[in-house]
Amino acid sequence: MVQWEHYRYSCFAGQDRKAMQKAAQELYEYFQSLSPQQLLRFREDFSRTTSLEWSVDWNQVRPPIHKGIDDESLFAVLAAGTFHLNGYYRERCLLALEAYGGRALPFALLLVNNWVEAIRDKAFGICKRLYGQATARQVLDSLWFLEYIRQGRRRSDQTWQQLYHAAKLRIVQMMEIMSPGDILKETVFTRRLYYKMLAEGGTLDDGMALALLKRERDVFNKIKLAGYLLELQPISDEVMAALLKNKVGAIRLAALHRKEKQAKGLWPAAEAFLFDPNRSVREFTVYLFHKYKGADPVMLYRQRIAVDPQPGVIAGLGENGSQEDAALVMPFLKSEQPAVLKAAITAIASLLNRDATNILYRFIQHPHGGKTAFRLMLKMKMRVPCRRLYLDYLSSDSEILRQRLFRLICVGTNWDKVPWLIRLYNSLPPELLPVAWDQLLYWQVGYMKPTYSERKAVEDALQDTVSLPKKLRQSIEFSLKTASY
Repeated sequence: MVQWEHYRYSCFAGQDRKAMQKAAQELYEYFQSLSPQQLLRFREDFSRTTSLEWSVDWNQVRPPIHKGIDDESLFAVLAAGTFHLNGYYRERCLLALEAYGGRALPFALLLVNNWVEAIRDKAFGICKRLYGQATARQVLDSLWFLEYIRQGRRRSDQTWQQLYHAAKLRIVQMMEIMSPGDILKETVFTRRLYYKMLAEGGTLDDGMALALLKRERDVFNKIKLAGYLLELQPISDEVMAALLKNKVGAIRLAALHRKEKQAKGLWPAAEAFLFDPNRSVREFTVYLFHKYKGADPVMLYRQRIAVDPQPGVIAGLGENGSQEDAALVMPFLKSEQPAVLKAAITAIASLLNRDATNILYRFIQHPHGGKTAFRLMLKMKMRVPCRRLYLDYLSSDSEILRQRLFRLICVGTNWDKVPWLIRLYNSLPPELLPVAWDQLLYWQVGYMKPTYSERKAVEDALQDTVSLPKKLRQSIEFSLKTASY
C-alpha cells in the first residue's frame, strides 16, 4: 500500500511547483488505495499533524489551483484540505471541490458535521446541489458517508433528513438503469441502505425484491429485504410461499407470523413447520397448535420420527417430549449423518437433563458430535468426576480434547476440581494458564465442609507439585486452614 506523510501537505503553501506536483500525484495514488474507514483514520491523523505547522499562516493560503497540478491530483489535494484544522483553508477547499460535481460528495458530507457552523451550512448547501447532479456511481459511493454523519451531534436532524431525502430521490430516479446484478456488486452496507431507500420510496416491487433476496449473500440484508416484502399490503401467495421456503430461519419465522395474521388461524400446511430445522420456527408452530387446536403436537413428533427421522423431527421431540421418549431417540446416536447425530445428542440432553451426563461424555471426542456434546455439558453444568477428566487429559494426544476436558474440570465442585487443577497447572498450554490461575487464586471454599479425603487430595497435590507459583500456593494453603472439617 502506498504511504503518504502528512507533513508534506505544507508544500502546497509554498511556491515550489515541482514539489507540489510530485506531492499531489503521490497523494492521489494514496487516496486511491483507501477504504471509507481508512479515509476517516487519515482525516484524524492529518488533523493532528497539521496543527503543529506554526510556520505557515494558513489563514492566507489559497488552494494550489493553476499551479500545474493535474486535475485528478488537484482533487486529492482539495479533498485532503477539507480535513485541515484551519477553518479558512478548509472552507476554501470545500468551495473549490464543488466544481468536481458528485465526486466531492463524501468530503462535503463529512463537513456537514464540522464544528464551524459557517462551514456546516455551506457544506449542507453544496451537498444538496451535488445530489441533484450526481451520477448513480457517485450517489452510491456517498451512502456510507451519509450514514456516518447521521451519528454526528453537530448537525441538526432536519439537515440530515433533507440530505437523506435528496439521496433517496436520486436512488429512486436511477432505479430503472440499475439491474439486480449491478446492485449486488456494491458493498454490504451500500446495498443495505439502497434497499431501505427503495422501500421507503415505494419503488421496491415484489418481483425485484424476490430477485434480490434470492441472490443476496449477506444474511442481515436478506432479513431486511424479507421485512420489506412482509410489509406489502396485500402480500401475494407467490411472495409468501417464497418467504416460507427461504433458507434463513429468521425469514421463515417472520413469514409464519404474517401468515398467521393472514390466515387468522392454522392453515393446512402449518404442520410441516413443526419439523423445521430452526428451533424458533418449531417453537412458534407448537405455540400455534396450542393456541388454535388446544393440542400438544408431541404425538406428531412420535409418529414422524419412525418414518422420517430428520434433524428437525428429532430436535422437536427433544423439546416437547418426556423422559420416556429418550428411547425413541437413542438409535440415532449411531447415525453417520452429522446433522442427525447433533440433533440426537441435543434431544437426549433435553429429555434426560443431567441423567444424560455419561451419554454425552462418550461423545466428547466424536468428530461430528463432540463440539455439540461439550457445549451442552458446559451449558447444563453436567459434572464428571474430575479425577476421571484428569486421567483422560493425561492420556489424550488431541489438543482440542484436552481443552474440552480442562474446561469440564473447571465446572466441577471446589473440592473436587482443585487438586487436579494443581497437578495440571505446569503442563497447561499458555492460553489456558490464566483460566487455571483464576480458578485457583479465587477459590472460594464458603461453608462447604470438606471430607478428610477431599482435604488430603488437595494437600497431596500441593506436596507433589513443587513448582506451583508462590501466590497460588499461599492462597490455597490459606483456604485449607480456614476450611473446617
